[in-house]
Amino acid sequence: GARTRSPRGGARDGLGGGGPWDVVIRLLPGESSGRMGARVKEAVGKNAEVEILLAGGPTSESPANTELFRTLVAAMVRAEPESTAAAIVGGGTSDSRYFRARGITAYGFAPFKVNYYDADPVHATDERIRAMFFVEGVRLMRRSGSDFCAPRPPLRALASHLRF
Repeated sequence: GARTRSPRGGARDGLGGGGPWDVVIRLLPGESSGRMGARVKEAVGKNAEVEILLAGGPTSESPANTELFRTLVAAMVRAEPESTAAAIVGGGTSDSRYFRARGITAYGFAPFKVNYYDADPVHATDERIRAMFFVEGVRLMRRSGSDFCAPRPPLRALASHLRF
């Protein structure tokens, strides 16, 4: 996905007004920033100048068939029995890409609940989280870490909560 903004104000996540525009593009695992840059330059043609400020190398995704992933799923299902764990690609970025580039399994585990009304300002100047969601998220993160460091017998019932 791409996110845009004009440093001079104007529309966000849309076109209109004059430039310059900052465009942030997130790539799927295995995608090349060089190929994406070439596609953007081809799309704008001579109508604009493209300057790539930050480009990362391609990284692989972490597999979901690991003890760590199963431990995270188990902790989440205990905390929210109706929950489903799934591998997703988020709109943000994390340092996990540096670990994955070195062959280390890393997940962007998000233990905090976010309701509809609080989701929009995530990473904005008015970012917030409800106190109850924060406490529950810290508890879930601690439980996940504790469970992984001192594993229990596998829970076969978790298979129905996995989606790939």
